[in-house]
Amino acid sequence: MEGKDSSTQNSQAPRRSNHTDAAQTDRTRSSTSRSSRSSNTTRSSNASAAAAAAPGLTQLEQDAASKTRARAGTTSSSRQDLEDRIAAKTNKNKRTTTTSSTSSVTSSSTRDSKTNVPVNNNTNKKSVVGVTAGTNNSNNKLVYSHDDLNKDDSHRSKEKMESSQSFCDHDKLKSTAGYDAPLSPGGEQKDYVAPRLGESVPTMTVAHGRATEPELEYGTYGGGNNGHGFDDNLAIAVAVSGEEEDHFIPAAIEYDPDSKPPIFRNRRFRFYIIAGSILLIAIGVGAALGAMSSGAAANNEPTAAPLTEREKLGIKKQLITVVGEANLADPTSVHARAANWIINEDPRMLDPEADNLIQRFVLAIFYLSTTERKPWLSCNPPVGDETYECNFTKLAQVFPEVMYENVKWGRWLSYEHECGWAGVFCDEFNQTRAIELPGQEIRGTFPSEIALMPYLQSLSFNWNELYGTMPSELASMKHLLNIELHYNFFTGQVPPEWYGAQALQRVNFAGNFLSGSIPTEIGQLSTMKGFFSFENSIAGTIPTEIGQMKFLSFTRWGRNFMTGTMPSEIGELEKIQELWLHRNQFTGELPSEMGNMRDMGDLRLHFNLWTGVIPEEHYNMPQLRRWDLYDCNITSTISTMIGQMSNLQTYRIRENNFYGNIPTELGDLSGLDSLWLHQNDLVGSVPKELCALRGPSGITVLDADCGPTNGVGEPRLECMMGCCTACCDTATGYCLRETF
Repeated sequence: MEGKDSSTQNSQAPRRSNHTDAAQTDRTRSSTSRSSRSSNTTRSSNASAAAAAAPGLTQLEQDAASKTRARAGTTSSSRQDLEDRIAAKTNKNKRTTTTSSTSSVTSSSTRDSKTNVPVNNNTNKKSVVGVTAGTNNSNNKLVYSHDDLNKDDSHRSKEKMESSQSFCDHDKLKSTAGYDAPLSPGGEQKDYVAPRLGESVPTMTVAHGRATEPELEYGTYGGGNNGHGFDDNLAIAVAVSGEEEDHFIPAAIEYDPDSKPPIFRNRRFRFYIIAGSILLIAIGVGAALGAMSSGAAANNEPTAAPLTEREKLGIKKQLITVVGEANLADPTSVHARAANWIINEDPRMLDPEADNLIQRFVLAIFYLSTTERKPWLSCNPPVGDETYECNFTKLAQVFPEVMYENVKWGRWLSYEHECGWAGVFCDEFNQTRAIELPGQEIRGTFPSEIALMPYLQSLSFNWNELYGTMPSELASMKHLLNIELHYNFFTGQVPPEWYGAQALQRVNFAGNFLSGSIPTEIGQLSTMKGFFSFENSIAGTIPTEIGQMKFLSFTRWGRNFMTGTMPSEIGELEKIQELWLHRNQFTGELPSEMGNMRDMGDLRLHFNLWTGVIPEEHYNMPQLRRWDLYDCNITSTISTMIGQMSNLQTYRIRENNFYGNIPTELGDLSGLDSLWLHQNDLVGSVPKELCALRGPSGITVLDADCGPTNGVGEPRLECMMGCCTACCDTATGYCLRETF
């Protein structure tokens, strides 16, 4: 029982740290390896003695002895004899409980008589590994502890006598520890029975693929029986041969049946991680490619070209301040093309500080805007060997026929200074004052950038092919006096901003396709001298505010769809010289205030629905040259005061309801050229004073109702031979014209 006391004594020693235990374990294994080589020579001779001394051997012990003899190099006959003796001992002592103790193998320098193996006689060291097999009742851990290898000789001798001199291999160690089927108290092997609920069970703990070695204990561990007929305090010595020197002797591990492998070792988890990573990468790549393709498709922006030396000068920044960065963003826009011409193509190569940089840039915009479909009639930019000079085809006459004349001028977008380009007029400071390009077949929308030329006073683009709406920006030009856009293809309404441009003196937008009406704000044009809106689709009435246009001299509102009556305020236009209201739908009587227009020279009121009489005041217009009242519904007489209108050349009152006699005072009008008196109710005869004016140097047209009524009846008027140029039938309206 000294082995038990020794184990108990050693178990009271302080527990060493994990590092100390690991080091001790390594030293123990090394000592065991060295001792095993010397003990191989003595195992054969000691095997018989160990078998005879043991009270009984189990089958496992027989196998251990057999393996030991094989490692020692014994012959097959001697090994069989030893096994037979061990078996006899086993059968005799079967009921005796087999206990194991630490076996001491002494070393000597002599050789065994049977095996001829050198024996180490050094008795101060053991070539064994002392291990305690048992169950730790406190924490349910299965523990193996190495014996103290430095016991004194007397203690080793007593321990040798009290223990069974048998060898067990690692399988016996597993059996006694509960890994294999347990042994019954009688030494018989029984089937393993699972522990009941509440019983302690050995557990293992695995750390990263290698068993975690428990702390080393010296001596025996715990006490009591382990439930299998063995004493928990028994120390089992395992002989280690030289052949097992490189074999790893596993240490006991704590087993946890509820433990799970780390999640990263789970195959399904690894599959999900790999699949998810691939999916995320695919999504990221797809999103990047999609963003690149959609961005390229949405922006459609070409790769920016490197800047030229001219572009580095900062000219573009100057141009951006004028038209904005957005207008230059699209390289195909007119603004960007004009900027490119200024920066890279203009032969003059202006610097950013040039005084005429903006002026030249705006004129380039105008030309490029109006030549997108076809060039102008003349003086386009030079091509090939053409010089900057050109023959400008200037519109000289429209009525009665269109006539042009050639004028030497400079080409647009050429080396010539912009003040020398055809149709451009500048002052002594090279500031553009007027652009006059009538009849040049200019086609396109009117570029509003013209308003960026602050010193412009006149714009004349009549008889061209401009379309769209008229730019309201022109009203912001403080120095602009004249706008002539007549006979183009403009649509929409007259910009209301124009009626606030108090500097304007003449506006002509006749001969377009404008609609709307004339607003009351027209009265704000206090300096207006010429207002021309004829031949459009303007409706509405004549605003009474027209009387506020004190300087109005020429106005043409004919050939529209205007209605209403003539406002009496029109008589306040004392400077008026020309008033065209013909071919509208005006009604009512003509106001007598019109007689105040003493400077009136051209009064055209025909083709309306006027009624009533001609006021006597109307004959007080001494400057009147043309007086057209035909095709109305006027019922009146011809006043004798007509003789005071000495400048009258054309007097036409056809198709009205004039009645009475033709006054002889008409013979006083020596300048009379054309006289329409037919389709009225005049009676009597044509005065001979009037017929005296008939001739190549006098009246060329004199039409009267001197024809037979209804072809057979008496004529209403009598006209002497050679006086009337046409005699008309009042019933049929047919006129027989004489030629001479």
